[in-house]
Amino acid sequence: MKILSTIIIVLFSTLCFSQDLELEKNSNWKKYKKVIETNFENNSKTEFFLEDGKIKNIKIFTNNLLTKTIFFNEN
Repeated sequence: MKILSTIIIVLFSTLCFSQDLELEKNSNWKKYKKVIETNFENNSKTEFFLEDGKIKNIKIFTNNLLTKTIFFNEN
């Protein structure tokens, strides 16, 4: 019973937190090298750096200060 409960919890949490990035679903993004998404509510900006329509890295700015950089590696 413990194993079944553990498997259900792992599957549920994976489904809840895994996300497809809408940015990669659009084939027109192959034309661009950089896309900027601005959020005026909390004064933040997200810059997506693209290569062949796929995200290579993301830079997140808050109040015009770089707060986080995320790199993606494809195998």
